[in-house]
Amino acid sequence: MVGNHHQGTPWTATPPAALEVAALLADPRVTDPGLRAELLNFLAAVAEAGSITDRNLPEPDFDVDAALAQALGDGDEEGIWEDGRLQGALYIRAVRGCRQVVPALLATATAALSDPSPQVQAAAAHTIGACGGGTPLAWRS
Repeated sequence: MVGNHHQGTPWTATPPAALEVAALLADPRVTDPGLRAELLNFLAAVAEAGSITDRNLPEPDFDVDAALAQALGDGDEEGIWEDGRLQGALYIRAVRGCRQVVPALLATATAALSDPSPQVQAAAAHTIGACGGGTPLAWRS
């Protein structure tokens, strides 16, 4: 599975990674149906991460970037996880980012419905459902 989405938890790198994966699916050199299906399944997981909650996520009441820079200032990445407020703010940023890329993921999955592989078509339909687009049946006619 593609990184940046560990055990269902999105990271701030997840949305940009998902856009790169979507670009790979548009690359004509990526022809292996198993790989294409796995990439689509990753996109579905990203879309699902963006829908973890239907609540509006609160804006942090502090400068997240400054807190992140301070936590990393001593070169110890563990400092990020010692600050619960920072950890929560980064999680919110990741979920929001996943929500923002859903339209691009939906477009990629919709394009993949025309793939000749039933495995890829099924993964594309799953991804469309995860993006909130429902599972289209008309493409099978």
